[in-house]
Amino acid sequence: MISSCLYCGAESNTVEHVPPRSFLEKPFPNNLVTVDACLSCNQGFSKDEEYAIALLAQIGTSEYLQAKIEPNGVVDRAFSRSPGFEQRFIDRLKTDENGRVYIEPELDRLERILIKIVCGLFWLQYKRVARPAVLGPIGFWPFNIEDSRPVKAFLPAFTERFTLKRWTIVQDAVFEYMFAKLVNGQLCCIINWHRTLWITCIVPSPLSCPSHTGQQEINLTDAK
Repeated sequence: MISSCLYCGAESNTVEHVPPRSFLEKPFPNNLVTVDACLSCNQGFSKDEEYAIALLAQIGTSEYLQAKIEPNGVVDRAFSRSPGFEQRFIDRLKTDENGRVYIEPELDRLERILIKIVCGLFWLQYKRVARPAVLGPIGFWPFNIEDSRPVKAFLPAFTERFTLKRWTIVQDAVFEYMFAKLVNGQLCCIINWHRTLWITCIVPSPLSCPSHTGQQEINLTDAK
């Protein structure tokens, strides 16, 4: 465990789960890992977490996700507490050229929380610090009903014989991730969330990153 906030380097006065428990389902796995964080980073992304979960529940088809939007589900309760929150989704309903209705996501909110999670996963994988500022670009594609992933987004998850590489499974069918190299040699974190949203994020080489937050930070462009 590092002694200062993993995300910003400030004094650590709390811990948080990676990934956040709100991204998982009860009963939670027994082996969830925590990292040191300051109170601001721990609590400052709660609205973005809530948004990401609500968005996923709108587009997901799994039993877990459907339960969230049913009466008294976690998303239903959030909308009841804050009608303005629900209205944000209604206001972003769009229709494509084929007449299908979809939600135009608030990309900045998704990026903030997902990059924070990648920061935590990077630490768990390599015990190296890559703060959110050096992570990205990040991409995300739904693939549960109609697979919208470009080939370059899912190809790194397969071996040369086109068999799936090994995932780190935090919770089966809910949250799994891996780190893999792209064709161009860049390292990428891949997350499969609820088998609904496929997330990729470019990360620096672990060898170019400090092993604790007291060392000088690096820029992504400097990573080799």
